[in-house]
Amino acid sequence: MSQQTVIHAYRSDNLVRAITLGMSKFGLPDVVVSDFSWSTNRPMGHLVNTFAQAMAEGATLARPGQYDLNLRALRHAAARDPLLANLKPNAAAVAKLSLVNGKWESGDPKNRLYEIRFDRYPGPDRYAQQSALLTSAFGADEDSVTRLKHNDELLAASKAANAQLPKLRDAFAKGLQPGEYILVKAPFATRDGGNEWMWVEVAKWSGDTIEGLLKNEPVDVPGLRGGQMVKVSQAKVFDYVRHHPDGREEGNETTKIIMRMQGGAKK
Repeated sequence: MSQQTVIHAYRSDNLVRAITLGMSKFGLPDVVVSDFSWSTNRPMGHLVNTFAQAMAEGATLARPGQYDLNLRALRHAAARDPLLANLKPNAAAVAKLSLVNGKWESGDPKNRLYEIRFDRYPGPDRYAQQSALLTSAFGADEDSVTRLKHNDELLAASKAANAQLPKLRDAFAKGLQPGEYILVKAPFATRDGGNEWMWVEVAKWSGDTIEGLLKNEPVDVPGLRGGQMVKVSQAKVFDYVRHHPDGREEGNETTKIIMRMQGGAKK
């Protein structure tokens, strides 16, 4: 089905909305997903394409509004095998979908719409539930944690990164390109009074306040889950990454120093 349809993904308000185009040729509803981030565009596209394929293969709902999408059960080898080959070792290869009638927006196809929601997964908000589904279905790399003291070199690199934030805030306000996003590394208070530094993908940026989606799974911050919408202070940002649509990245100089100090992949 991915060869017969396209997915139109675009920024809607502060996050991304995606919708299939072309399902009506097969007498099937088009598929919508709302409120996700550009950094999850690829797995979200896999989810949409796989559900479209399952519908084309005759999927039926065992319970109203629910469908368990089994990636291994797809019959079309060209749709199934490349997907399975790229699953992480911890992937369940099943996505437990909630389905509702989609709300039509300008530019959508004149067709029935199924909107995928994520409320069959745990999480304090819909963004964390969304992250939980993608992680469960496709798997994810395990976050690593480095415990270290900030030395002069690291603090100098962080200060230089922080000086670039007003320029990044202006670029964000003007509008980023499709597929472009900004991550900031910010502190979150741990239960023992320290800080756990984690990445946040920016969704809103107003003055000193940054709102975004937490991109790491916390280790020692009670009540916080990966994918959750959080608020952080620009003044406390330790570093940033600006990801361009062509794959280029700017920033993240502190991670290079941390890797040299400790070795391996770091938060």
